[in-house]
Amino acid sequence: MTQQINSFLIVFLSYLLALAIFADAHNYKTSEYKISPCCKASGSPGWTNEMHHATAENSFPELDVTTAQHCCQKCVENLDCIQWVFGPGGCKTFFERIPFPLVSICSSSLGQPLIPDGDSGVIRCKDDGCYKSCETHEPHE
Repeated sequence: MTQQINSFLIVFLSYLLALAIFADAHNYKTSEYKISPCCKASGSPGWTNEMHHATAENSFPELDVTTAQHCCQKCVENLDCIQWVFGPGGCKTFFERIPFPLVSICSSSLGQPLIPDGDSGVIRCKDDGCYKSCETHEPHE
């Protein structure tokens, strides 16, 4: 009889542990303190819903991103990322693909993204990005 009770308790406690882990995983979200000032909310310095004209060759899809804030943060965390856009098709971050391009992304015209209902922002352009191009850790105020 005690063997059956021990087996029952082991199985029961294992299920409780699995349930607790599962529930905790579904409540996970990026902590507020880990979000850059560039990406706090729409209207932040890196989330202006404008971007420089860029080609698809300069973009990279971020498949694990589900929100505009996370997309912006992905760009901030990658020191080579210039700008980002998030819309119904997901998140794309933009980089200079050619080491010495004839026209850089930052020198292209600034405007609304071509993605309808999309969010976007410039992170690393000298004049209008959240971070100055030569300073990777100090956001513009």
